Amino acid sequence: MADTNTTPAAVGGKSQRPCPATHGFISPADCGARRGSQLDCPADCAFFPFGIAGGDELWVKTDSAWMKKAVDYIVARVTRPVFEKRLKALTLPMGSRELDLHCALYHAIQLFLFIDRDAAGRTLADRWEAEAWTGLNNDERVMLRYRRAALPTVVEVQETVPGVGLRSLDLLEPAAEPFVLLDRGASQSVVRFTRILTWLVRLPHAARLAPTAIEVQPTIWSAWRAEVQRQFEEAVKTRPELTLKRFLAEDPVSAARLVGRLNSLHRLEMLDAYDLNQCMAVYRLNGASYQQVETVLRGISDFTPQDVKVPPNEPEPVAAFTWHQPAEAAVPAATGAPPANNTLGLVRLFEDALVVDTTSRRKHALARQLVEKHFNALVAFERESMADLDQVMRARRAREQTLSQAEAVVYGRPTTVPAPTGDVASAQAERRRQIEAAHADRYRAFLDEAQPALDGVSPRAAAARPELRPKLVELMKSHLQRLARQNRDEGLALSLDPVLDELALAELK
Repeated sequence: MADTNTTPAAVGGKSQRPCPATHGFISPADCGARRGSQLDCPADCAFFPFGIAGGDELWVKTDSAWMKKAVDYIVARVTRPVFEKRLKALTLPMGSRELDLHCALYHAIQLFLFIDRDAAGRTLADRWEAEAWTGLNNDERVMLRYRRAALPTVVEVQETVPGVGLRSLDLLEPAAEPFVLLDRGASQSVVRFTRILTWLVRLPHAARLAPTAIEVQPTIWSAWRAEVQRQFEEAVKTRPELTLKRFLAEDPVSAARLVGRLNSLHRLEMLDAYDLNQCMAVYRLNGASYQQVETVLRGISDFTPQDVKVPPNEPEPVAAFTWHQPAEAAVPAATGAPPANNTLGLVRLFEDALVVDTTSRRKHALARQLVEKHFNALVAFERESMADLDQVMRARRAREQTLSQAEAVVYGRPTTVPAPTGDVASAQAERRRQIEAAHADRYRAFLDEAQPALDGVSPRAAAARPELRPKLVELMKSHLQRLARQNRDEGLALSLDPVLDELALAELK
């Protein structure tokens, strides 16, 4: 490709600059006409849009100019209605209308230019090449070459490279060497072992992500990979020349939508496993005084008196109790959920009613049985209500965020928390110490706890069984990813290195 034999000027003139590719001087016009095509530009050349030193700005500028010309070329040959119809079909919800359109545009360009073929087996890019890349300058022709070779894959982040991007692996090409993803913004927000479904644009010294970057959570990765493999193997039966990445490239939206469907399915499964519901049962006092009911409550060791904060305009109970589950009737944790705590619910006693609040349908059902046992004829069931606690919490968070934003607009108050001083800093330091101690205790126990993800054995036991090592690695990656997010969001420095040493997984440190 490169022509590096040109003898450079020994001394640069006013219009020339040093050229690391020729080891001499070059004019800006000559540089622009030859970089990346006739010159092997190094990664540290600040004028090379496809290097590392050029940063995101040069890349975005070149990519934007190229995309506009690519769309014009496509529309002139397939007609605007055809282009817009496909653009609409390729639109995915990516978080904002602008990003939705950008991602759909990226997919449309890739499909129209490089995937679709005419009756003669040629792509639009083949036709454009035969026309000597009419309308494109040197940088845009180089960009087209790299975009032409781009294919979808899933990348896994191994570490951040400060100020540059992310060192990553291509999970659909296990034998490939690690590479650097150039994205300064992502290096500030993405944590280790994050998996991203995207188009990967390979450059001479690094790679770039497409705007269609969709995170594949650890909880659905195995299911997503298995389903994609199943679909691919079905397609290969009639098209043996097909590769996995080419298969994904022909219908990139389906792979992305599969992530969304699996996320929704997992969320429903988790909600069912955790049984997160806000349940309330109301019993009227059936001819008994509240003192009689209170005597029963105080006479049973499962009820512990407690103070409750009463919201404004709500009646205050005459007594309140935390209700602990009796050991013989404890509600077991659902499959996949953490061990259930021993709290059954909150009991509030009023002058004319007994109210029992629980946080799951299973606990609600058990509480109703036990109320009949303990209070017999003293109370009579009147009514009940149940609400999805996850929806309640989401609505509450959304309301708090809206109020915070409105307050900032009206009063000019910052939405960020000011830096702590004095006693506040001491309190936060103590909180961090408590978090670190709880973290250490949690993971000491974790080593010997049975894990559904490890076929019901503990991490320590799985470490001694080679056939379970892939599952153990996967489990620990998910823990490390969550921990990295917590450290970033809360300014902590929690580590799992001692756990990884115990499990002989030093490569994840």
